[in-house]
Amino acid sequence: MLREINHRVKNNLQVITSLLRLQASRSASGEVKDAFDEACGRVSTITELHSALFEGAQISTLDFGSYLHELCARLEAGVRSAHAGEIRIEVDAQPGTHVDLDRAVPLGLIVNELVTNAIKHGFADRQGGTVEVRFRPHGDRYLLSVRDDGPGIVMNGETVMRQGLGMQLVHGFVKRLQGRLTIDGGHGFEAVVDFPIKPERHRPAAREGMPAQPRADH
Repeated sequence: MLREINHRVKNNLQVITSLLRLQASRSASGEVKDAFDEACGRVSTITELHSALFEGAQISTLDFGSYLHELCARLEAGVRSAHAGEIRIEVDAQPGTHVDLDRAVPLGLIVNELVTNAIKHGFADRQGGTVEVRFRPHGDRYLLSVRDDGPGIVMNGETVMRQGLGMQLVHGFVKRLQGRLTIDGGHGFEAVVDFPIKPERHRPAAREGMPAQPRADH
């Protein structure tokens, strides 16, 4: 039953992508078309996650190391058709690194946004370059890093964030993972996300008349 539900969700997401592309084709504005293309990319990332779950032996977790190669291959193929230069996306991820579904979706969307951001801003004035994507466990946390070999963004000795809807989404998804986001724009532009392998479970609300237990800030 779970597999059937998952399959139906995937099909519905594909319909949503088709509707977005149809709407984009009816617009004469390049900016509007770009916005729809980015939305299609986000929905496609979720669709691929459901496809990977449907095809896997387990439906509650995803081999994110293997999936990351597939996601970046799709993003690289999209770059080839839209960019005049050669942009390579190199992936360093260990197959067999499983992530539960609740966190696989925001994690996949974070990769989609960071890689898209790197391509859009890191190679705007260049013919090509490399984006490096790494994912691995480190102690009791996972580390995800996305780095491009572009000029970086540093002003007055401080790294400047690349603003936009994509980075706003990244901040929201990182918070959902109970993680932290670190930006380095000195040599290229690198974003590092680290989050706990075992997420902290929220404690139940305190009973009336009982003091609430303190929680550590994230």
